[in-house]
Amino acid sequence: MKHPLVTALLLVAALACYGFGLGGDIALLLALGAVFELGFWARAVPGFGLLSRKREQRAESASTGHPG
Repeated sequence: MKHPLVTALLLVAALACYGFGLGGDIALLLALGAVFELGFWARAVPGFGLLSRKREQRAESASTGHPG
C-alpha cells in the first residue's frame, strides 16, 4: 500500500463526513463520505474498482507492445 497515512486520512474523513451528515441530516456530507470511502478502498485493496482494470490493461499492452 502506498502512503498509508493518506489512506488512513481518507477513512477518517469518510467517517467524519458520515457522522456529521447523519447528525445534521445533510445529504451532501453523506455523499462526500461515500467518495472518501471509495478512495480509501481503492488505495487499501489492490485491484479494487474500475481504475485497477485500466491499469492492468495498460500494463499488458505495454508488455506486449500492442495497444489495448
